[in-house]
Amino acid sequence: MTHRSPIRLLLAGGLCAATLAAFGSSTAIAQEGNSATGFRFPANPGSWVNSQPFTRKQLEGKVAVMVFFEEGRPKCTGMWPGLQAVASKYQDKPVLFLAVNSGTPRFEVQSYLKKNRVTWPAIADLDRSFERSCGVPPVTLKNIYQVRIMKPDGKLISSSPTRMEQALGGVIGAAKWNVDPVGIPASLKTAWFQVEFGNFTRAATALKKAGKSRKPETKQGARKLLDYVEGKMNKQIEAAKAAESDGKVWQAYRDYSDAAIRFKGYELPRDIAATVKKLRTDKAVKAELTALRILAAARKKLGGKSVSARKAGFRTLERLADKQSDTQAGQEAQRLIDALNKQ
Repeated sequence: MTHRSPIRLLLAGGLCAATLAAFGSSTAIAQEGNSATGFRFPANPGSWVNSQPFTRKQLEGKVAVMVFFEEGRPKCTGMWPGLQAVASKYQDKPVLFLAVNSGTPRFEVQSYLKKNRVTWPAIADLDRSFERSCGVPPVTLKNIYQVRIMKPDGKLISSSPTRMEQALGGVIGAAKWNVDPVGIPASLKTAWFQVEFGNFTRAATALKKAGKSRKPETKQGARKLLDYVEGKMNKQIEAAKAAESDGKVWQAYRDYSDAAIRFKGYELPRDIAATVKKLRTDKAVKAELTALRILAAARKKLGGKSVSARKAGFRTLERLADKQSDTQAGQEAQRLIDALNKQ
């Protein structure tokens, strides 16, 4: 691949919103952290088809099978029935199958998946940043598909569609559910899946309703799921309180704020809103929030249509990385600059 400078990319209009999607929101940054294995899922919902974004944190302890495909070859289209047959064998196992397409706009990926009846969560990796971060050679008409399997410990292994089932057999034994689906009634399977993969807010209404059911199995299933959610919520709030006690105000603010979002619809402690409001007045938190706003503005400009806007966005990134390097956003800005320099 020919390497071009960030400025040349900007002038060529090669930097689009999808490039920036890989760098996510502040919540996603906090959840994903810095990984020794180098990759993280796109945080922008606009990069996903058939699903809301997943994070590696949501998939802890599970297996994720990622099939990188080229949609322009009939041979690639013909592989889906076999791949979905393999996936159906694991539908009751802690494994998630993902389709990843590189270099194609999201609406085209969505149309292709619908035409081929592929309902897996999918990533439209328009700028190929996710492909590169997973160590996948460019998927092209000559290299039409690649498979990467994320093991329960978060590490990636390579495979191929023909050997995928064999590779899965070697790692699935270490995977486990957060909430054992045994005893969960059919009426709560959707809520269970949402809870299992960390989409707690989406399950809140169904669980509250089921908790009032006259059917013992429904009520018990709801209680089982609520116990898990409440355990996760309490653990996060305890961590936020510990950070606050240790004087780590930005971490505390971030954890409290994230809890308010992740567990919306559940019975959160009443003092969280007041605590977040108080922490927001702290000097360090103000600096972090200001830096995040600058980063958001830079990302918006970088995804703009005009050359002048993209150049201005890149300069903003440089200033942020230089002047506010001690902030989370400043470090994220530097990571984005480094990634662009590698293109």
